[in-house]
Amino acid sequence: MINHLITQKNWQTQLSEAITSIDELLSILKLESLRAEVYVPKHFELRVPRGFVAKMIIGDSMILY
Repeated sequence: MINHLITQKNWQTQLSEAITSIDELLSILKLESLRAEVYVPKHFELRVPRGFVAKMIIGDSMILY
């Protein structure tokens, strides 16, 4: 049990490694073709932890609606 806790990153590290680019997020999710359809205002700050992205289904565009 202790080994499991050691391998987990703390929330500060997870936040510092979060995805902050819509282009990177779409690329990881294999949704680059949807880029033209996705509008993100310039003032909207994106920060998605990679652990959360890992739970998403690759290629599933329903996550955007």
